[in-house]
Amino acid sequence: EIHAGLSTVVKALTMEERQLLNMLFVEKTSQTECAEFFGISIAGVKKRRERLLRKLKQRLMELAND
Repeated sequence: EIHAGLSTVVKALTMEERQLLNMLFVEKTSQTECAEFFGISIAGVKKRRERLLRKLKQRLMELAND
């Protein structure tokens, strides 16, 4: 059930969010490399990472409360 919920939440992310999630947490790509890939600053990567984690947390909590 948790796996299905997580899968649903990840599928609802934008392509860029899924790509960043994969690069940072699966492939363990550095923030510097992510910044180069997306053409943004390291601060931009950090900001997107924080927004992504907040979004994941919020959606997972919503699923848990349903």
